[in-house]
Parts: sequence; structure tokens; C-alpha cells
Amino acid sequence: MFVNLPEFLKKILKIYQQKQGPTVVAIKSTSWEEVSGALIQEFKKVLNFNVSFEKSLHIILLSPTKNIFFKPSNSSHVLKNAWPLPMSGINRIDILNFKLVVHIVYDEYGWDSLQAEIDVFIVDEPCKNMMRLAVSNIYVYTPSQVSTLEEIASFKQFKIVHRNSELNLYQLSNPHIKHKCIQAQPSNIAVIGAGIAGASIANLLSKKGHKVDLFDPKFNDMPTGEVFETSAGAITPVITADDSPKSRISRAGVLRARTRWQCYFGQALNPCGTLEVDRDKGYAKSLAQAVEMLNFPDEWIRRVTAEEATSISGFNINRDAVFLPFGMQISPLKIIKLLTDLEGINKFTNRILSIDASCPKIRLKTEDNDFFEGYDYVVIASAIKTPEILATSGLDTVKLKSGQCVQRVSKFGTLHALSGQTLRVPAELVSGGPKCVIGGLGYFLPEMGGYCVMGSTYKHNDLNPEVSLEGHQSILSKIPIEFDFDAEDLVRLQGLKGHACVRAVVNGRTPLIGRLKDTNVFLACAYGSHGMTWASLGAEIIGAEIGLEPSPLSRDLLRIMAPDST
Repeated sequence: MFVNLPEFLKKILKIYQQKQGPTVVAIKSTSWEEVSGALIQEFKKVLNFNVSFEKSLHIILLSPTKNIFFKPSNSSHVLKNAWPLPMSGINRIDILNFKLVVHIVYDEYGWDSLQAEIDVFIVDEPCKNMMRLAVSNIYVYTPSQVSTLEEIASFKQFKIVHRNSELNLYQLSNPHIKHKCIQAQPSNIAVIGAGIAGASIANLLSKKGHKVDLFDPKFNDMPTGEVFETSAGAITPVITADDSPKSRISRAGVLRARTRWQCYFGQALNPCGTLEVDRDKGYAKSLAQAVEMLNFPDEWIRRVTAEEATSISGFNINRDAVFLPFGMQISPLKIIKLLTDLEGINKFTNRILSIDASCPKIRLKTEDNDFFEGYDYVVIASAIKTPEILATSGLDTVKLKSGQCVQRVSKFGTLHALSGQTLRVPAELVSGGPKCVIGGLGYFLPEMGGYCVMGSTYKHNDLNPEVSLEGHQSILSKIPIEFDFDAEDLVRLQGLKGHACVRAVVNGRTPLIGRLKDTNVFLACAYGSHGMTWASLGAEIIGAEIGLEPSPLSRDLLRIMAPDST
């Protein structure tokens, strides 16, 4: 039982009212249910009224025991119905969008996994690792001996400056910690590139209240008609037997997309699930092995028999398969339009040539020698063209203390084009299409706009891809279903119908997302063929850093994707 909880809540509320920017409370205590429930209920009352732009409350919950997959025992707990599946990662639950947020940490490394600036610690036992996350002036609730807290605090040069014995609450200070300030007013932010990466970032930042200018020449000629209506792709989790960094990032991306974009179900997304059909080698085989090795819940992934696979997909599947219920079909063009058609997003058709980040306010230069000025932050989401913008801006290199100039983003050394082709098949030719995404070596999507999309091809260093008969033949050979037509039949029927595009990838196939060191310039690129999966997560990462919020991803994964990673 938490001692004097009502008085403690008043203290937290006072801290919240006095602080500019987000207030972050971390709880690692057996009293977490009681305290988090009371905090949420109390702050819902406060936040239902006018709240200034920058204020929010973030509650971080860590397991108080060795079992990282904790959950409420009280069936009436306010978070019970929103509780995440038991899979490692950091799970964000917005009680009130962007204003009252709970972060549930399922990670064996606990404090070490977090990227956050914490104001209040509620812990049964304080530890040195948590002090890395402390701001310069913190409050710690703990029933531990004061001598224990003093010893741990001194590890990071903190001193106890006030003690409330009645509440077991201590105020600690370290004036040497640099305080990060957040603007009291919305920031002016430019996003360069309106693909799925840039559109997602612009959407999230606008919803947070920032003023967003979105630049892309393609606003001059956006696809319409059949191309728009039949635009289709898939969001499918990457799963590996060792739960690799890429699979962990993918899991976070799929969960974020499903949460943030569920308002677009029926418009641009179809939460139909993905069926991966077994084969003797390759990804589907390793996926089947992963199901056996990893103890994921059935709600995330499960083995199914050929008979079950047939029922799930609506097509005759003669092999066992793996079903991923969180897989989704998505219309890239529709989701981009929905994400960017916001009052707070100003769209420009100018092609940005360079960025001048040398002044406090960033200036953009267009290829026509026009200038856009006054930006607090700039996000470059220009895929394969990103290095070019950095180079013309003088941001491609950095000088070391030795005087040597080196590439600022070393992974750009492996950045290259990976072209791909899809084909469109009239839905009536394939019995109306599958009921879910069917994957194997390729993929076969449910009907959208009267057509079913199949994919894909992959060709390195091809900057000018075209839809071709050879591409059609390659795609059809990858689909784990027998059709009564071939590529030549399709071409005779409708000509070459499909889509060709260029993806930007780096070695390792993980995206580059994050801030260029010592600047207010962010990158979001190298999304490759998983752009729909990374997009919402990338927006969350950048939005969290600008807003000084806890990151939605663990530190080791953030480092892998950071522009200065190697």
C-alpha cells in the first residue's frame, strides 16, 4: 500500500504545473497499479481543461520483478483493456493524445533501455542506472533508507536538498546537468519529401501543434483515377529466430502503425492479417522456425495447417503456413493523402536544393533560388536524394578534433537504389482476391479498386525502373498459388499494368532515423521496401526528440538507426 497517496498526487501535480515541457514520472514499484491508476485519473481531470502547448504528463512503467511481462491484476484498472501483448519492447498508450501518455517497458535491461529525461522516480529500491535518466532537479519516492539513496545519488553528483519523511519523498539536485529547454510556442518545422516517411512525420508534428511546411515537387502531379484507387502494399512484421534488431524495430513499427493509423481502417488500410506460406528455404522457412523458438503470443503469430490457411485466405493452400494477425494491407497513395490533408500542414511544390543550418533559424534554398526562412527544425525525408541535399548544404562531412574531415553519415557509403515492380490483376480473374495478404517469395494482396496487386521484383542500382513482361513473369513465379493464366495472358488482356519504383536502402536494411549531431536537422530515409512499416515509428522517434518526450524505442535500436551510427 502506497503511503499517503492523495498528498503525493498533489505534489506531482505541483511539479507538473511548475515545469515547462513534459513531466515524466517513472514507476518501478510493487505499488505501480495503485499509483499509476490514481495518477491517470487525477490528471485526466486536469487535462480535460485548457492545457498550454508544451505541457504533458508521461508515466513510464517498469516491471518491479524479474518477470518483464507484468500486467494489471485489478480488472478495473484504467489500462486493462489497452494493455500490450507480452513481447519485448516499449509500448506507448495515449490516454489523451500527446497530453497523457503511458509507456510500458517490456525489456530485460530496464532503465538501461530507456531514452528519457525523468523528473520523478517512484521506486521500491533506487539504483545507479536510473540516475542516468535524471534531470537536474528530481524527486524520488522510495521507502529505502536515506543512506542508500545518498550513496546512489552521489554516483551522478546529486545531493539531497529536501526530504519529506511523511511522504518518503526526496528532492535531489545536480546543478551541473545541462537543462534542455522546450519552446513555449509551437515550432516552425520544414519536412522535405512527401513520401510515406515525410507524410507521417508532417502529420504527427502537425497534430502535436507544430507549424509544418511540407515540400515535394510531386504535389504538382499527384496520381488520380485507377492508379490512385488501386495503389496497394502490405505491412507485415519481420520475424527472425533470434529476434534480431531488425525484427524488433519492425515489431515496434507495425504496432505504432496499427495504433496511429487505425482511424484510417476502411479508407486506406485493411487490417486483414498476413499468411506466410511454408517453403523449403528462405524467409518463410526461418519464420516457421522462429514460431517454434520464440514464445510469442498467438495474437501476434501462430502456425496454421494447410486447411486453416485455406480458410483464412480463401484460396487453396496445400502447405502449412504462418499467420500474422497484425499484418495489414495499405494503400500508399491514399494514406499519404490522408496524412497530409491537414489544416496545419502547408504543402509546397518547390524542390529544395540546400539547407543553411548555420543560423539559429534554418533557411531553405530552392532550385529556383527562392528562399524559405525561419525554421526551428528541418526533417529530410528524401530517400535516395538525401545525401545530395546534405552535400549541397555542406552537412555531408564533419571535422574531427584531429582536423580530419570524415563523412557525417558513414552508412551513406552503402546507400543505393533498389528498384521494384508490382503488377495489377483484375480481381475477377483471381476469384475476387484473397481475404488476407498472402506471402511467400512474393505477395498477393486483397482486392482494392477492382484489382489485386502482386509483387515484387528487386534490382540493385536501377534508378529508372519500368514495368516489364519479365517482371510480371518473375512476380507470378513467386506467388504460392496456381493460377489458370500466365504473364503473357495478362499482357494480352490488359497490357503492362503495374507500378515501378525506386527504394533507397543501406546495408543491414534498417532505416536511418534521427538527428544529425549538433544540429536541428533530422534524417528519415533508407526505408527500403519496408517504408510503410517504419513510417509511423520514424515520426514518433523524431516527434519525441523535438518534444523532449520518452523515446518509443530502446536505446540500442535508436543507435542502430541513428545517422551517426556505423
